[in-house]
Amino acid sequence: MHPKEVKEYFDEQNFVKKTALQINKDLGGLSEYEINTEKIDKQSDTLNFFLTKLELALTDLVETNQLQQFIYLVDIPESEYLKSLTSGDLNALAFLVLRREAKKVYLKMRFSQA
Repeated sequence: MHPKEVKEYFDEQNFVKKTALQINKDLGGLSEYEINTEKIDKQSDTLNFFLTKLELALTDLVETNQLQQFIYLVDIPESEYLKSLTSGDLNALAFLVLRREAKKVYLKMRFSQA
C-alpha cells in the first residue's frame, strides 16, 4: 500500500474503526495508549490523528523497552524498522505501523467477503 492508497481507505469510517481496533489489539498490554476514533474532528484529519497517537504510543514503548515486541506483533520488516529507528524518526515509524495495520484490515475485509 502506498501513502495515497492508505489515505483513500481512511475516507471510509468502517475502515478507520477496524484499523483502530487492530492497532489497539497489537498495543494491548504493551502500552496504555489507545486509538479512539470518536475523537477525530474531521475526516481529513484521520491520518494525522492516527500518526500523532501512534507517535505517543511508540515513545511510550521506547521508554518501557517494548518497542521491538510491538514491531514484531505488527509484523514490520526488520530492515524498515531499523532504518526509521536509526534515523530517530518516530513519525516515519508511525507511518510504517499504520500502513501495516491498515494492510491487515484491508486483507481481512477483502478475503472475508470472498
